[in-house]
Amino acid sequence: MSEWNNSIPKVAFIGGDSRQKYAAEYIAGEGFRVELWGSEKNDGRSLDSALKGAFAVVLPLPTTTDGVRLNSESPIRLSELFEKLAHADRAPLIFGARLNEAFISEASSRGLYAIDYYDNEDLQIRNAVPTAEGAVFLAMQRLGRTIYGSRIAITGYGRIGKTLSRLLRAMGAEVTVAARRQSDLVFAEIENCSTLQIVNDKITDSLLPLCSGYDVIFNTVPCRIFDDAVISEMQKCTCLIELASAPGGFDLASIKKHELTVIHGAALPGRYAPVSAGKIIAQTLLRLFRTEGIIP
Repeated sequence: MSEWNNSIPKVAFIGGDSRQKYAAEYIAGEGFRVELWGSEKNDGRSLDSALKGAFAVVLPLPTTTDGVRLNSESPIRLSELFEKLAHADRAPLIFGARLNEAFISEASSRGLYAIDYYDNEDLQIRNAVPTAEGAVFLAMQRLGRTIYGSRIAITGYGRIGKTLSRLLRAMGAEVTVAARRQSDLVFAEIENCSTLQIVNDKITDSLLPLCSGYDVIFNTVPCRIFDDAVISEMQKCTCLIELASAPGGFDLASIKKHELTVIHGAALPGRYAPVSAGKIIAQTLLRLFRTEGIIP
């Protein structure tokens, strides 16, 4: 990618939410020229104008939610975006997030190079902090009481589960961690959490103890672990918060059937901490720019 070293340092941020705005501001502070399109009102500016002269195009997190359209305030299909990128005055590097194989393949077929900036351990670890804080905010809105003294369960003990459990414990909550791996349960015990092992062939029986006595249950497991047998036993006063990506951990048909409610915590960093989340994205982009030889 050395041919971009001496080009105009312009980065185009296309689509997304307010995180893009703050990421762009951070990148601009590092000496780049930036232009945004589709994350706010475009003031009559065209997408072609935003792309013109850009050596890098940054797409939102996630880049698409349906595989057809860009995650953007201004409606645009991915096929149209690819067409414009392929015919731009220069072929820019594409930095997207949570890209699937179809997206990467389509980019490649058009002579474009796509990089998934979300496929970065540093970003995902740092992003767990605003996600956890946003999740606590959701819980407090629903509970009408303090986290201190509340009895809370977390299913899954990955980056978000670990960060969330530490935050809740620091706030004085009684925390139970439910996870499959024994090593995760040991770490949770070290963090002064109660533990519950999820047994693969006995998931329903494993989760039944969570059906009573809990004020909040946060799910971080991205597969359906709460089936009808579990949901039918849940107390209606328990606040259920979904933090996992689709399809999530709760059987939504059963939730509706038993007149329960799940609060969906999608895009929490962008909703509750866009400044911090934007900075995290920008710092990751700068590291990738160096990796690709764009900047020294």
